[in-house]
Amino acid sequence: MVWILLAALGVSLWLVVGGLLYTLWSRRRVRHQPGVFACRLRPAGRLDGSTWSRTKRYGCWAHDVLLVHRGLTLTRCDVLSVANVTGPVPGMAVKGFGARPVWLRLHLDDGEMMDLVAWPSDATHATGPFVVASMR
Repeated sequence: MVWILLAALGVSLWLVVGGLLYTLWSRRRVRHQPGVFACRLRPAGRLDGSTWSRTKRYGCWAHDVLLVHRGLTLTRCDVLSVANVTGPVPGMAVKGFGARPVWLRLHLDDGEMMDLVAWPSDATHATGPFVVASMR
């Protein structure tokens, strides 16, 4: 009888360990792809710091489309079709990105505007195909 209880607890423990290992593997796989950078997004024009996404997201460019991976395992992907990038936009420090992060304003094809913030070392990855806009 005791061995059944121990076996049931052992199976549950292995499921938890397996889930954690999958989460770590999935996050590592996305973050170590070439051209991937850590970022945060928000609708443009907000001045308070509370409107930034709560967690870091990982973005990468595919032509003029920004793919933003989010979620615990980074398996959710937002697709942002970008028409133009204005930047760098002067801004204040954002938690988790140092004192002088790179701010970009994304003009989407549907007319919306989004602010993107990234590490200064990821400036070339963050601007993607719009690298000329970041040199102004």
